[in-house]
Amino acid sequence: MSSIASFYTIPKSKELALLAASELENKTTKRGFFFKKRSFETVDNLGDFLREFAKEQSHFDFPGHVFTYLELLLEDQGVELYKFEKSPASDQFRSGRNEHGSIFDAPGAKRTSEMLGASQLSVNALENFMKEDYPEEDLVEGVEAIGAAATTMAKWLDTVKEGEIGLFIF
Repeated sequence: MSSIASFYTIPKSKELALLAASELENKTTKRGFFFKKRSFETVDNLGDFLREFAKEQSHFDFPGHVFTYLELLLEDQGVELYKFEKSPASDQFRSGRNEHGSIFDAPGAKRTSEMLGASQLSVNALENFMKEDYPEEDLVEGVEAIGAAATTMAKWLDTVKEGEIGLFIF
């Protein structure tokens, strides 16, 4: 899990290229000879791909792990945050990078945004959730962070238009 949350939109025609770029590559930098070890370097092409084809849509000022708390809070209300993601593509992205990420197509993003809008994320509900497991001194910042996560996610999901996919990395 990253300490940063990033939100992108990418042309749908680039989905396969995104999945290819998400795979980490091991390249031999030094060949072994007899008993000498080979040296490998891990090459990550995702950053180059995102700079070329993606538009970053939202900025999130809190740690990315806050989205895990948002997910848990929503599950308590019977809402699955990732129910409408493009599961096979998301699964491939996650396995290639060993980190959290989700890919949404436009209809999935719209349905997820609607679910977020219909959820009961009042300040009181957030405080009650935080009080269960966290010290009192973390309450105000935690409530603010989870509320910001829900708002940022909903705004980003609304930017995913037909002909695009949305990539959320945290």
